[in-house]
Amino acid sequence: DIKLEGGLILYGKETSGGISSLQAGEETTFSSGFILGLGKTVVTVTVETPETPVVSKNVDALVLLFYVLVT
Repeated sequence: DIKLEGGLILYGKETSGGISSLQAGEETTFSSGFILGLGKTVVTVTVETPETPVVSKNVDALVLLFYVLVT
């Protein structure tokens, strides 16, 4: 899951998805859809698997219309 909290997010505040399989040591890319908004926000990425507890990472960002700048 990818969630944006704070600022004025008009579109694209949450994105969810899944990966069918990922072996230990492998990497993948997961991206959100279109985001439209303005202001400072916190981007939270949450990963959950059946074998491990939920893991989350927060990053401060600035949304300027459709640009998301990590600060």
